[in-house]
Amino acid sequence: MIAGTTVRCSVKFQDSNGADVDPTSVIFKYRPPSGVIVSYTYPSASEVIKDSVGDYHSDVLANSAGNWDWKWEGTGSVVAVSEGSFTVSESKF
Repeated sequence: MIAGTTVRCSVKFQDSNGADVDPTSVIFKYRPPSGVIVSYTYPSASEVIKDSVGDYHSDVLANSAGNWDWKWEGTGSVVAVSEGSFTVSESKF
């Protein structure tokens, strides 16, 4: 993807039976190439959107080239972690 692209980072929280569940709190973090970690906690942060029970997303403006890492954490009765990454390239124009 090219710098300036908005990237949707999503997570699905489920219990041990595979049913969708909401954690007590949902924390989304990402680390852009600068290395400075950005963190948002639902429900106080408007950057974390609840789509339905157990399903959340956050849109990240990937405005610089390099490797970006992200992480979701659920707390309370549903303790879960999901991590990922994506790479951003500079525009050729």
